[in-house]
Amino acid sequence: MRFALAVAALVAPVAAQADDDVHCASSRIAAVGRSPDQRRIARGSGVCRMGPKLGFLSDAQFSAQRDVGGAGWTCLCR
Repeated sequence: MRFALAVAALVAPVAAQADDDVHCASSRIAAVGRSPDQRRIARGSGVCRMGPKLGFLSDAQFSAQRDVGGAGWTCLCR
């Protein structure tokens, strides 16, 4: 029994670190599952986070819609 549990623990998928959040990039609201470094590479230096880090992309999309009008709305990084 212990052997089976040990094997199951070894082959179970490991969840990746979630970097889903709502951010402002190129003066537009976005909710994309990328790390801050990946966002800066893709969008340049004018990227800022607009809320807390969330566990799932769907949570970030819901938060963007509920809190700031949704993805694509205008924003400003200060």
